[in-house]
Amino acid sequence: MISVDTDFFSLLFITICSICVLFVIGINKKLQFRNLILLGFLLRIFLMIADYYHWFPIPNSGVDSENFHKIALENQKSLVWRASSNYTYFLTYIYNITNSSRLIAQYINVLFGLGVMIFVQRSLFLLEINRSIQKRAMWVVVLLPNLIIFSGILLREAWVEFFAAASLFYFIRWFRNGSKMNMILAFAMVVIAAIMHSGIIGLLMGYILAFLIYNPKKQRVHFSGSSIVALILLAGIMTLFLNYSGIFASKIEIYNFDDPDTLIEITNRINAGGSDYLTWLKADNVALSLLLTPLKIFYFLFSPLPTEWRGISDIIGFCVDGAVYLWLCIGIFRSKCSRGFGKLLKTFLATSMLVTVFIFAYGTSNAGTAFRHRAKIMPLIIVAYAASLNYSTNSQKKLFKKIRYTKRNFIPEESQ
Repeated sequence: MISVDTDFFSLLFITICSICVLFVIGINKKLQFRNLILLGFLLRIFLMIADYYHWFPIPNSGVDSENFHKIALENQKSLVWRASSNYTYFLTYIYNITNSSRLIAQYINVLFGLGVMIFVQRSLFLLEINRSIQKRAMWVVVLLPNLIIFSGILLREAWVEFFAAASLFYFIRWFRNGSKMNMILAFAMVVIAAIMHSGIIGLLMGYILAFLIYNPKKQRVHFSGSSIVALILLAGIMTLFLNYSGIFASKIEIYNFDDPDTLIEITNRINAGGSDYLTWLKADNVALSLLLTPLKIFYFLFSPLPTEWRGISDIIGFCVDGAVYLWLCIGIFRSKCSRGFGKLLKTFLATSMLVTVFIFAYGTSNAGTAFRHRAKIMPLIIVAYAASLNYSTNSQKKLFKKIRYTKRNFIPEESQ
């Protein structure tokens, strides 16, 4: 049990740190939508406190979060550390530094959640997205329930979301100015995110494709002999990965109950409560699996679908999460971008998105896990959505008409 002293000093630290954060954001005039970001920050702090003191049940806070906490506490007393993902090691270090303060560990996730909102806003600003579209996107990032939850409870999702958002920001900076340092930082951020979950490594595919064939200075695609060879090698590596990684293989399951990873996996499966989907699919080779890919991706992105609803909780889950992803994805793929910068950006972002979703979709078989994994790529999805709308052909036509109307009505005739 956490001591009263530990709670007191943890709350004091969190209060002082939060006041500093509120002050810095409040005076930063370069940061747009500051009030929205501050609202998101306060909501995440509230949920963190509610989870810590058990004010009410919070979805996704249970088996995994308690196992992370339990194993980290045990590691403090042992010379040999156990692991349930790399998050356990990270948590153990935090507990060693803070006298086992779970509150501070969860507050770090709150700060990660704050960072996600800021990086998304800065990415939208760099792309010169229309302010009304930016605001719509920021409302989603600030208020999407699962983003708030994963930023307040004791899970690794906030870490992955933060570094995925950071990588996207540096990729966009490279896309705009061509600085190789920004591309290096984008790659590095993805690797750091992959420390907590390797599936996020799929983001690199769009980045690598852009780095090989896109010239930021001229804002156009340029193929060379070396880039074509590199693309062929990349395709070969990807094919080998699909064949030998076991991503499509059906395995005979032999459980080792002394292994914490296995214990958590089995417990999650038991606690799925019937939320498993596509259990009738039996695909154990690459060709058949690729044919089923669209279906796996569809269920991963939008579950729990109406065909899988078991009660009011599933209906709410779809309305506040699955339906939001459906709306965003429709916006991305229905918007026809005009030629040039916007179309190329959408292509590379969509490549990263599809490859990452493909990886996650084949490692996910229930709605609860889908909630957690797709939250990791929400920064990418929301920026791709905003860019698609901003650079769409219809958007450009509306902007052109608005400019013509302004000139006709407000510019003196002699200056026309």
